[in-house]
Amino acid sequence: MSCPACKAKLIARKGTKKAAHFAHQGLNSGCGSGRETNAHFWAKQLLIERKRIWTPVVTAVVDGISREESAARWMEFSDVRSERGLERIVPDIVLILADGRELIVEICVTHPCGEDKIALIQSRGWPAIEINLRHLRTSQDMTAIERGLLQEAPRTWLCNPRRDRAEERLRAELAAAAAKRASALQRRAAQEADRKRREAAAIEAAGRDLLDAVAVARRHVRPVADSALAQLIANDGGELIGISDAGAGWSVTREEWQARLLEQFVVVSDPRTFEDRTFSLDSTIDYLEPLIAPSFVEPPNASIHAWVRRHYPEIRLPREAVEDYLEALCMAGALQSEGSGVYGLPEDFSQELKREQRRLLEIDRRTETAHSLIDEMLADLPIAETVDFEPQDWLKRALPGDVHSPDDLLVAGGTPCSDLMTTLRALAAMVAGGEEAVDDLLGLPLEGARYRAIERGTARRAREAADRVERLRSAATRTLAAEAASWLLTPLEGSDDTPLALGSRAEAGLNLCIATLARIGERREADRAEAVAIAARREKLSVAVAKLYPSELREFAVRNHATALGCSPWEACGTNHGLELAIRTLTLQAGTRRRR
Repeated sequence: MSCPACKAKLIARKGTKKAAHFAHQGLNSGCGSGRETNAHFWAKQLLIERKRIWTPVVTAVVDGISREESAARWMEFSDVRSERGLERIVPDIVLILADGRELIVEICVTHPCGEDKIALIQSRGWPAIEINLRHLRTSQDMTAIERGLLQEAPRTWLCNPRRDRAEERLRAELAAAAAKRASALQRRAAQEADRKRREAAAIEAAGRDLLDAVAVARRHVRPVADSALAQLIANDGGELIGISDAGAGWSVTREEWQARLLEQFVVVSDPRTFEDRTFSLDSTIDYLEPLIAPSFVEPPNASIHAWVRRHYPEIRLPREAVEDYLEALCMAGALQSEGSGVYGLPEDFSQELKREQRRLLEIDRRTETAHSLIDEMLADLPIAETVDFEPQDWLKRALPGDVHSPDDLLVAGGTPCSDLMTTLRALAAMVAGGEEAVDDLLGLPLEGARYRAIERGTARRAREAADRVERLRSAATRTLAAEAASWLLTPLEGSDDTPLALGSRAEAGLNLCIATLARIGERREADRAEAVAIAARREKLSVAVAKLYPSELREFAVRNHATALGCSPWEACGTNHGLELAIRTLTLQAGTRRRR
């Protein structure tokens, strides 16, 4: 292989320290051309062989706007020249196309094409590309280097007349479009200015029509016709009504629309129905709409309103007048602003209303309960007893022995009211059939009901007494049998009363007698059990005696007093121990008798 620069013979070298490479044969025989020169010669030889190269996309770019003029493609050529001088520069390679045109190819191995060189190429309009082979400068893969040179390595246009012409066309198109836009903008600006002039004239005309409507509305304001509202205005005395300007566009006087707003949203006529709520400026306008002159029900648009405000600031349309009045009420302490056009009653006033509401509702509850009790009593009484009674008169009349009426006590509450309600409930129970006679009739027509209650109580107590006596007799008979009648008429131990008297008088007496009978029954049961046990022990004694004594001596033996026992053996059978002692004593006596 020969050197492409000096044509000298090259030899292949492959060692352990350096990469495999070709070198000039012999010492100091190098031609002096560097890596860059050798690459140019080698590239020229390769291009001569292949006669084609891949050229990049041609893109025109003007003010950030790009347009692709031609796609990347293979370019065929007929000849290749290396180191051909062009004025002050020497291109790396010049490709000669079939039609005679030339394409400069700059190969970048270690250094890119210099700025002066590029400037001259561009000034002359010479087509030129630069192929960057830096990434392959140490590669030993000849196939990869070849692919890189012909197609794959990065490449850019240093100069392309076609691109320049495309950019000129694009620049001209952009300039034409800009001029067209400027013309359109100018035309639209003129149209907008004309529209604004016409709109301003229309707004002024509408504003003046509005001023005329204000004058007409003021001439037709009607006086206050509602007597109750007129009284409210008179009672206010200018404290909260008339504290702000009337405004324009109303069909009624300032005092009327402000009084109606005050009555609806501020004044609480009955604390019982109070609700802690807020309201908006919009809701007040909706409420007052019937009082607004027809021409002002629909507010003017913002432009007309702004014209009126600018030229006649003293004119306040209905919405503005209402807003001014609400703010004046806030300043007077009758309202408080919650922000964003929302208002409510002051917090301290709301709390006071809630307290009063609770007080009044409690009075209503007590009053309703009292009325209900009285109605129930009257419904249960014979008509003849209530014919001259008027409940409403009774509620207002002073109670017997008191200076206060039932209504006074119901309103005042406290202990006197509680006592009244307790007595009313007791009276209602008495009238409804109860047996508890109430002495304090509170001036109600209940004398007959009281006597009937006493009779019911007496009859009930008689029934209960008879029932207790019957229960006592049954218990005495079960326990004492034939002795029951005598026991019932005999005073109990420690008492002057007989069981019959105690039982008929009260449930406690009956319980005492029942308990006494239970104790008597327990004692009698214990006596019966003891008698059975004694009989069994005496039976054992008789069996033992039968074994010790002949028949003629047996009765004597068991009945005779025994000194050792302190009684007869028969009597000693009261306990098991006595039985044992009795048998032992009789046994000893029997043995002594036999020895004699």
